[in-house]
Amino acid sequence: MDLTRITEKNAAYFEDILPSEMVKDDDIVSIGLVDKGRALSALSLSMFERTAYLEWICTNEDVRGKGYASRLMDTAIDLVRSIDGIEGIEASFTDEDDYVEELLGSKDFLVSEDEDIYCVPIYDLIYSERMEEFVERQLEAGKSEIKTSDLKGKGALSKLGDYLSLKGYPISYYTSLSLDHSLVCIEDNEVKGCILISELDEKDYKVELILNDSSIKGLSSMFYKLYEILSKEDKTDGYLFFTDRADHSVKFVENLTGNDSAAYKTKGMMHAIRLF
Repeated sequence: MDLTRITEKNAAYFEDILPSEMVKDDDIVSIGLVDKGRALSALSLSMFERTAYLEWICTNEDVRGKGYASRLMDTAIDLVRSIDGIEGIEASFTDEDDYVEELLGSKDFLVSEDEDIYCVPIYDLIYSERMEEFVERQLEAGKSEIKTSDLKGKGALSKLGDYLSLKGYPISYYTSLSLDHSLVCIEDNEVKGCILISELDEKDYKVELILNDSSIKGLSSMFYKLYEILSKEDKTDGYLFFTDRADHSVKFVENLTGNDSAAYKTKGMMHAIRLF
């Protein structure tokens, strides 16, 4: 049995247990176990600032329970501990991945419930009766002193960074924000709220964070701007993913679709961390 670094040269051996994007991403390191030309297990890590992140771990189904993932995890821990400045490893996984929870728990990770995930069809948001009523009210209200801008607006990204720092949400945490879909609410030349969105693929998005210090008008202004953007893009066959860690997200789903958020709940997430 051999331990190997997984690169594009040998990725074909691991195609059944490792997504190709893990190999193609320059910020991710992947390792695996091979025996007699057959891939047994694979693991991927990324690093950001002082933390390593477990991006992926998987073992071929017919050889699970033989300690291959455990051996890879030990190797990953030793690797991370050898890097100056890295203080620990974090991982997020669904509550359906019992074997991951058991594995990380056996490696002295602290494991806890993290968040619930809601998958909302964009169509349900754009064409719901609640949204139609909301849009009508916004149009009747006319021009507002509250300005809503995407992150491509002049100074928007800088102002957002300052605002998030004050709120205890460093912008460096949000590494994949969509500048076209993330929004800031500006009132009296100050950021009073934001909706942060990352692009998962060509038609699916994740709402990372919703904050609002302004009046209900400020939050409404951001919702209406998001409605305008999604409508113009004509991507109603895609999905918006929310988590209950994003403030206001559950109310957002219920208010704008008219449905109970439980109808969109897909799974729960777990979080694990080990500090050195």
